[in-house]
Amino acid sequence: MIAQTSGQPEQEQSSLATESLNPATIAKIKNLAKNDLYFFAKAILGYDWLVPHIHGPLCRLLMDKTKNRKKITLPRGWLKSTVVTISYPIWCAINDPNIRVLLLQNTSTNACKKLASIRSHFEDNDLFRALFPELLPDNNCIWKKDAIQVKRSKSHPEATFEAAGTRNKVVSRHYDLIIEDDTVAPDLDDLTADNVIPSKNDIETAIGTHRLVYPLLTDFKKEVIVVGTRWFELDLLSWMTENEPYYASIERACRESIDAETGESRSDPEGKITYPERFDSDVLEQLAIAMGPYLFSCLFMNKPVRSCDMMFKQDWIQYYSTAPQNLMIYTTVDPAGDPSETKTNPDFNVVMTCGKHIYTGHIYVLEYFRERCNPGDLIHAIFKHVRKYKPIKVAIEAIQYQKALQYFVRERMRKENLYFSVEGLHYSKRSKEARITGLQPVFGAKLISIREHHHQLESELLSFPLGRNDDIIDALSMQTGLWALTRTLTESEDNDTKDDPFNVTAIIKEIEKEKSGLNERPGSSRGLLSRVPNTYVSPLIFGD
Repeated sequence: MIAQTSGQPEQEQSSLATESLNPATIAKIKNLAKNDLYFFAKAILGYDWLVPHIHGPLCRLLMDKTKNRKKITLPRGWLKSTVVTISYPIWCAINDPNIRVLLLQNTSTNACKKLASIRSHFEDNDLFRALFPELLPDNNCIWKKDAIQVKRSKSHPEATFEAAGTRNKVVSRHYDLIIEDDTVAPDLDDLTADNVIPSKNDIETAIGTHRLVYPLLTDFKKEVIVVGTRWFELDLLSWMTENEPYYASIERACRESIDAETGESRSDPEGKITYPERFDSDVLEQLAIAMGPYLFSCLFMNKPVRSCDMMFKQDWIQYYSTAPQNLMIYTTVDPAGDPSETKTNPDFNVVMTCGKHIYTGHIYVLEYFRERCNPGDLIHAIFKHVRKYKPIKVAIEAIQYQKALQYFVRERMRKENLYFSVEGLHYSKRSKEARITGLQPVFGAKLISIREHHHQLESELLSFPLGRNDDIIDALSMQTGLWALTRTLTESEDNDTKDDPFNVTAIIKEIEKEKSGLNERPGSSRGLLSRVPNTYVSPLIFGD
């Protein structure tokens, strides 16, 4: 629960010398700022990267009070949060100081960072403070990390601006404006080349949170805005398109063409560059290389790969929390080489440990190590997995093992007096892609489970074969041969029964079938006798 008061001292008046501006000029600028969101965001708040042909239509949609449901889909880096989540709430407050706004993001940390940007304008933006001194907080105003309040004429339990994550429980609070900003996104603040896509749980949480925001409105006709970037075909934005078509929407991409039938712009990898001021052809080319085709298509073209074109479907992903007993455990290692020996970014070294249940045959991904590291760190990771899981066998890609690791692994065994079975895996002529494709029937049959925090593994599966990285799933594919060679108890019993006609279990089962009339004819033992010579048959078993 957010506190009702704060010890924030009254803010000092701005040092901006307003004497040079006469009251009429100040009133004119103030009136223009209150009536034009684009002018306010660029001229007063100082967001210089805004351009009329991209952000003008966005600002007009936000200012349109006849539409209370708005969905905005823009590429990464297009300043959508700058306009929608920072500028627009402040603009609403200068027009109505009694407004209550909730900022929702994937985590409360990220939501509070957006709130910090709003807060900075009240504390440090001299021009804003000079134009709107009546809003600056005093000692009676809430002024915290997750809630800030401007001077207002009404008393509300909620602050002017509050921040929360999708996993926070917001109860007994009501708002005039709710903004859901990138609620479907990895728990990362900045996009990096090694970023992962959201998990199935992330998407389900975002959709569930969205469906529960409406009771938080002071009036159902109050405003809800959803702003984001596409991460996956079946994400929140696609769910809204299918289930909430009444949302007014804007959707743009870094390259677009005009649809001949509708006359509307659409995402097109060969189309015209739409935001050349910030994303010209050179920048887009670099981003495509750095992000890989899957993430680039999602984040900058707003065009996720269709599920029918995906090798691994999201609903195939199974989770578990606690690994069961009775697992046959294997560790596979995919070495990438020493990063100091290459001028480019090397692949990741991966140590993958999985267990196959001895009764059900279900596979559990127990743990994996994934780092760009030297051979010493990789060997340390191998021994850590061996100590923790005691695998039946450690299998290492043969060429790299013989070239770089064999001597050091043996020396480490001798030094620590810890010996285990190591096998060098020799790949056939199949490509890496073909090996990874071999995992498809296992996941398709839902015979493998991962932990919820295995985001990198899930990301590589869902973006394959277009993803930038596939080191983890390659190490996982190395285990398929080990799983195939390891029969469960059920498989062993079935095979033993088939292979040995004198197996007691087989004889008893066949007797039971004959007694139930399931063999060739009731009371007949011909089915069993056809397999077993008469000299081996006891009259005590079959009678006359």
